[in-house]
Amino acid sequence: MKISEQTRRLLLELGERIRQSRIESNLSQVELGERIGVTRYTVGALEGGRANVAIGTVFEAALAVGLPLPCQSDPHVRTATGNGNQPHIKLDDDYF
Repeated sequence: MKISEQTRRLLLELGERIRQSRIESNLSQVELGERIGVTRYTVGALEGGRANVAIGTVFEAALAVGLPLPCQSDPHVRTATGNGNQPHIKLDDDYF
């Protein structure tokens, strides 16, 4: 799959945030994988920002470690946790 540089950077940044939150939550990659139904190898791939991880898996992992996600339904910046202070993340249209 070909992705833009913007999307690649976004995946790297989000993967790093998931990794940091997982560590702060005292979870191993195996434990996070068990929570979201994937292997530790998949957790490593999403933390490394690799594009072959399904976006749903990335979102599930982010939610499992308490990272807020943007909500597209509101024109104001909102997140899945209700905190409006997170930056808006826009994925490239060609990513989905």
